[in-house]
Amino acid sequence: MVKKLFLVLCITFAHFFCLGQKFIPMGTGLKCQGAIYKTFLDTVNNNFYAGGYFDAIENIEASSIAMWDGVQWNSLGAGIVGSVFDIEIYNNELYVVGDFTEAGGAIAGNIAKWDGAQWLNVGNSGTGAQINELEEFNGKLYICGPFQYIDGVSARYAAVFDGSTWSPLGAGFDYAPIDISKSSDKIYFSGLFNFLIRFLLSD
Repeated sequence: MVKKLFLVLCITFAHFFCLGQKFIPMGTGLKCQGAIYKTFLDTVNNNFYAGGYFDAIENIEASSIAMWDGVQWNSLGAGIVGSVFDIEIYNNELYVVGDFTEAGGAIAGNIAKWDGAQWLNVGNSGTGAQINELEEFNGKLYICGPFQYIDGVSARYAAVFDGSTWSPLGAGFDYAPIDISKSSDKIYFSGLFNFLIRFLLSD
């Protein structure tokens, strides 16, 4: 799977201060070998998240997910055991997907959510294979990846969550999409596939 990797021995985050036209470090970054696969800005709460594969950031123990509150990095509970590939806010909770087996010390099948205090499963069993991407669109959460099932529901490489139940997207794809994006009225899947869904019209 093609991913943008921000590597390796020591990664320093920075934000751009427009008035002074200069970069200001966001702490000292990763303290050990690791990688950041995804960053996400929660514009409502003004928190910045970094997800990937690491066990510490600055002097904070943080397993594969961390939050910058404007002053310092913070861990999110016991974090994620494995890799975080994508991050999204849905129904005012933080959702992460990737290739992982645990979230907050509990078994998780490649998808989990953080409610501000603890990690929770999304559904029952998750997927048996990694999830590449997720995207909120029209009150629903869309995911894609090289999985065939989610929570026991047959879903060929893509699925949609309405807040309580997972459903397939028609017959799905012949190969797993690697990216999801959206416009005001459509959601788009891209990847090395040949048939069926290219985009979904909004409800």
